[in-house]
Amino acid sequence: MYVNRYTEKSTFFYFSQWMQDLPDNTEWDYRLYNMLPYPRYWMDTTKYNAADLFEGLFGGTQALPNDFHHLDRRIISGAFSVRYAYMYLFNSGIRDFYVESEINLAYRDYGDDPGKRHYDFNTYTDYEEMFRTPYIKDTNYQKYDYALSISKHFTNFVSWGNMQSRTYNPDNVSCFTTYDIRVIYSLQQQYELSKDNWRQFLANNYYDFDSRVTSMRSVGKTGAVIMLEHGAPMLFQGVETLDLNGGTKLSIGDGALFNAQPLQNLSNADNQFEFGSCQNRLSVINTPAGLFYMSQNQGKIFSYGSGLQDISKSGMKWWFSQYSPYALLEDFPNIDTTILDNTIIGVGCQTTYDNINEIVFFCKRDFKLKAEYIGKLRYLYSDQFEVLAFPGYQITLGDPKYFDNASWTVSYDPKAKAFISFHDWQPNLVMSSKTYYMTVKDNGIWKHNLVCDSFCNYYGVDYPFEVEYVQNQGQTVTTTRSVEYILECYKYSPNCLDYHHLLNENFDRAIVYNTEQISGNLILNLSPINNPYAINNYPIINTNSIDILFSKVEQKYRFNEFWDITNDRGQTSGTTVPMWATEPNGYIRNINPTYVNYNKGATQRKKFRHYINKVLLKKLVSGSSKFLLKLSNNKLLASFR
Repeated sequence: MYVNRYTEKSTFFYFSQWMQDLPDNTEWDYRLYNMLPYPRYWMDTTKYNAADLFEGLFGGTQALPNDFHHLDRRIISGAFSVRYAYMYLFNSGIRDFYVESEINLAYRDYGDDPGKRHYDFNTYTDYEEMFRTPYIKDTNYQKYDYALSISKHFTNFVSWGNMQSRTYNPDNVSCFTTYDIRVIYSLQQQYELSKDNWRQFLANNYYDFDSRVTSMRSVGKTGAVIMLEHGAPMLFQGVETLDLNGGTKLSIGDGALFNAQPLQNLSNADNQFEFGSCQNRLSVINTPAGLFYMSQNQGKIFSYGSGLQDISKSGMKWWFSQYSPYALLEDFPNIDTTILDNTIIGVGCQTTYDNINEIVFFCKRDFKLKAEYIGKLRYLYSDQFEVLAFPGYQITLGDPKYFDNASWTVSYDPKAKAFISFHDWQPNLVMSSKTYYMTVKDNGIWKHNLVCDSFCNYYGVDYPFEVEYVQNQGQTVTTTRSVEYILECYKYSPNCLDYHHLLNENFDRAIVYNTEQISGNLILNLSPINNPYAINNYPIINTNSIDILFSKVEQKYRFNEFWDITNDRGQTSGTTVPMWATEPNGYIRNINPTYVNYNKGATQRKKFRHYINKVLLKKLVSGSSKFLLKLSNNKLLASFR
């Protein structure tokens, strides 16, 4: 059947005959040709005789000239005549509607004269010409070639009926089965072909995998790596050929691409481990450094070059295992799968590559329901939720009032085979290019690493620049006397080549800590140069921070005004308050205010004594300053017992 847009002329006649083409002065009484009992407008052109006046006065029906017509008088002119008055012979319109039909009305034809035309909203809309009086009595003209109908198609003359086999079971039919794990492949495309082989899918060219295929990436000359949602990746040749005599090879399409060639499993682990599985199609990227992808539900990141490698073991194994699975599924385990692996409106993972700096970036977009709203929201559909306390009130996924941002971005250097840093940009979509990479955020496209006058500013927001390093002395317990590091800060010219060395630019925040001691937030201030008395004002103890001084000599920055402000280590009270309060994204940490006491007495200020101490340096707003931390040289004193 066709769904057609059909139009036809529809005319209602008030009279069966009219005075068209009659000689002048013909007497005509329209009441003799009524098509309905009482037309409202009519006229009788019979000549008026004065004798009719007396006849009408003594019982006649027409006594005065006005009795010979009833017209639509729009303008009346003259005492003994009627002008600009009207009567109507018919009323015309067009029926325009959609209809199911075996006739393909898109090929409906028409005649040459206007009476054999039909209204067409694209090609013919002159309805005034169609309804002119000479053509008004013409019926709807239908001109059509039935060879264009589906009833004449050759498929209607083919028998589709087959006898069911003896093993047919009506309770186990697969007519409407969805094959979610089936891959259908086309013929191989060849140059100079008149047809597109990419659109040729033969009957047997398919293969059913054990798990849903999330992505395919080419490797080698004609091979490809197939990523599976719940299975290890597979490698196959990618081209099926038929060997003929004389060394001739032909490409064929009989379903042997996967069946005749054994698929090579890239992992030897048992299937229940799902080692190397991939759930996010946007997390797979093929780069000059190899193939990289994320295994989100396992909490691993893999690369494939010389073999399948778990690169998350490079110092980030436990972190990825905890923060890669979706936090949203912990609160809404039955959420619609349409927003999973959907970084635009839902949650998902994606990967991009910086072709200039040769860095791989792994991004995750995720949200965690705030603790105070657990059990108080109900999932509706797509990215919409309902607040149970206010029936009908809907919110969108990611609303900062109800959700915490659990998104993160991590960079990896294939050259050093190490993870470099966390990043504060969490885009909706990433795009790689031949030079720099781009991201999409809030309907805008942003280019990264393209300018040299704005650092740590993403999507118009300034984020802090943080560097953390470890003082590791093995098994030797040391006392940290001071923190010293070599730092260079530059301000670049517009050509991003020439620069000015900033004299006293430095980090403005610092935290020194170990597993049981912490200095709190230290605000770094340059030591007064020409005012030695001002040094006596430091340190300045604030409510949530301590202002201290730092000195700079020959690019070496040093500060030593810090001490342990741990409130209670649990020696007497037995309290177990954590030092840090980590956000759901796993990398932003804030000092737990209940763990510290900035107003500890001078006699309770302990030195930092440990075999491992860590120093965290921060610059809240970098602006146009580029920071290069080159070397740390902390002053340590061996502490013997």
